[in-house]
Amino acid sequence: MKKTTKAVKPTSTAEPASGVPPKPEAAPTPDVWKRPFYISFIAVFVLMTGMSFSFGISGDEVVMNNYGEAILSYFTTFGEDTRALAPPKEMDKDSVVQYYGGFFDLTAAVANKVSPFPVYTTRHVLNAWSGFLAILFSALIAVRLGGRRMGVICIWLMFLSPFFLGHAMNNPKDIPFAAAYIAAIYYFLRFYDKLPTATWKDYVPLAIAIAISIDIRVAGILVIPYMFVYYALDFLFNKEQRKPLGKVLKPFIIVSVAGYLGASLLWPYALQNPITNPLTALSELSAFKMTLNQLYEGKKIFSNELPPSYLIKNFFITNTYVVLAGLALFVVLLWKNRKGLSFPGGVFIAFITIFPLAYIIYKQSNVYHAWRHVLFIFPSASVMAAYGWEYLIRQARKPVVRYAVTGLLTLGLVLPAGFIVKTFPHAVTYYNGFVG
Repeated sequence: MKKTTKAVKPTSTAEPASGVPPKPEAAPTPDVWKRPFYISFIAVFVLMTGMSFSFGISGDEVVMNNYGEAILSYFTTFGEDTRALAPPKEMDKDSVVQYYGGFFDLTAAVANKVSPFPVYTTRHVLNAWSGFLAILFSALIAVRLGGRRMGVICIWLMFLSPFFLGHAMNNPKDIPFAAAYIAAIYYFLRFYDKLPTATWKDYVPLAIAIAISIDIRVAGILVIPYMFVYYALDFLFNKEQRKPLGKVLKPFIIVSVAGYLGASLLWPYALQNPITNPLTALSELSAFKMTLNQLYEGKKIFSNELPPSYLIKNFFITNTYVVLAGLALFVVLLWKNRKGLSFPGGVFIAFITIFPLAYIIYKQSNVYHAWRHVLFIFPSASVMAAYGWEYLIRQARKPVVRYAVTGLLTLGLVLPAGFIVKTFPHAVTYYNGFVG
């Protein structure tokens, strides 16, 4: 008896007769976005390196350069030159520089011994590379959360943010710290995924990243409690693959102790007492006493008297429309997407962005020069913004809608790109249209 088979109809892209809408677009395969991802990195690295040669000296650079040379002298004289422990007034009129970890400035001082370029040109190249590293690790986090397309979006959101790009060239305090801080977050996420079977190859990069972040600005200590925050979020929202506390506690303690103590190795002040001196530095810098007159809402106000709205408003008016729109999309769409892109990861990135800002406002900390003191939250904020755009693209049911969303994002990136080209090298002066 001959068997008969039914012909299989080709799959239709039209909406099925049942009225059930088609599923949102699946995450793109890694190969599709692999080339744009690496091309974006190379382009941004080359552009930032080239740009760095056109920038002038910023207010902090002279002090930090002198501090880096003093640290180098401290180590090469085996502790005889103690200027890095208590800098003289002519080196640091505010008498606070010793409370900053000197990793970046020591690196610059060493580089200047062999660099063919003038002192501050060399520092600007290293500063630009620090900004690039902030973009690199932010994009790598974006890839972990949502794939390479989200990584590409993150790269260009950050590079074409004029305020961040301007500071990346000659801000020796906030940009290197932002890079080390987000690198520590990336290595922690990678480390956590491999627990409880993580090897020394996972422990070492995380411990080093924590140490470097603290050895640039002591606020890098925040990464240590953040690990426990992530564990709590993962335990709460990832019920199917919960990690027992006993399996993560020991690894957390090991990397925390190694990172905390490792921060003192290249920081003369902390080296005097690796246990208590970093905490003293944290206390001193949290209660920073120097005040500057700031122009805010048409009035001159001393920085220690600025209202709580100062940081938030400056963040809002000096960021691009695409970053702000991405952040709004993230807030609106995150919960809806709780079973899609990494939900605990998304909540964690939001936490490490919002918490420091909220805490600084709550403590009425002394801040000035717009939001540069919280530039370290910009990489994670950019991951949030990329997350918002990525999810919106995935939700588009028809190709024409996806193209429209992608076109809107591209147009939003073209606008700040035009500003950067037109005003180069003064990108840091950017304000969006909300204030004219």
